[in-house]
Amino acid sequence: MFALFSSPMAQPNIISQPSQPMNGPGGMEYIHDEVDYQDYGKKQDGYWLFQPKAPVPKEAPVVVFLHGYSAYNPMVYGAFIEHLVRKGNVVIFPRYQKTILIPSTNYFVPNSVTAIKNALKKLEGEGYVNAKEGEMYYVGHSFGGAISAHIMTDFENLGVPKPKAGLLICPGVGPFTKTIKENYEEIPSDLNLVIITAEKDYVVGDGFAHRVFATAENTPNRIWFKHFTDEYGSPNVTSDHLEVYAKNKAYDTGDHGYSYKRARSSKIDVIDYNVYWRAIDALIEASDEQPELIFGPGHEFRNIGNWSDGTPIKPLAMLKPTMS
Repeated sequence: MFALFSSPMAQPNIISQPSQPMNGPGGMEYIHDEVDYQDYGKKQDGYWLFQPKAPVPKEAPVVVFLHGYSAYNPMVYGAFIEHLVRKGNVVIFPRYQKTILIPSTNYFVPNSVTAIKNALKKLEGEGYVNAKEGEMYYVGHSFGGAISAHIMTDFENLGVPKPKAGLLICPGVGPFTKTIKENYEEIPSDLNLVIITAEKDYVVGDGFAHRVFATAENTPNRIWFKHFTDEYGSPNVTSDHLEVYAKNKAYDTGDHGYSYKRARSSKIDVIDYNVYWRAIDALIEASDEQPELIFGPGHEFRNIGNWSDGTPIKPLAMLKPTMS
């Protein structure tokens, strides 16, 4: 499958957003032309599997992509998923919910873990892209961010591979506070952790992000960014809880609930490819180099591009742990 990710074409006298970069983290320098999409997601602990094709690699890093509450149709994040796969990764997309009300939130972590284990077992079979050893990454949005943080904290007891890095996007659980841990100090010390929140997230706010950032004190390579609304050009740069939605109808499962309806109006813009996609690419692509984009002393990652007249888009706010 093919996808084009770019801002709307600039018009005369219109100050526009930058297009998706040609190369580098977040860029459209893809090494695979197609995505193999397989549906094992009928049950509440099921999953969808996305593998790179054309060409088919022997092995690849694995990204576990954990959706937000009720967003169990991968169409909602489809362009993001396709970007990851065409960059050379296998994506496991656990369902963990049957419907918006079933099951209770107590089952979300167990269901996700079952899906991950079953998907990894599937990848061992003939005709599948094998999971690359030591290359397990998590992307979690909203409730999926809380599930990701839980699994990264307790991966050994849960019986899943040790994670190498995690990206938590607007993480939180809303009113379901009994599902979160008191602290996240057992996230591995050598894990690279990036948290990204939005200025106008009126759904979960920053409370859970703060808890993870403040209590993962044994994980020095952790950083928290926040992006902002910028109305200088057209279309505006917006900053809300659902900014990560990036629809792709090719992955529509037929589950047309609340999140599906919200995702139909989603857009793909500079916050996608120069913030979210760029962050996970940097964490995956070159462990000895690209994380410097995020964790290095220059803090280049804060700068997300310029409007078409050269004016910088509002940079990301950044919080790093205080070093003793």
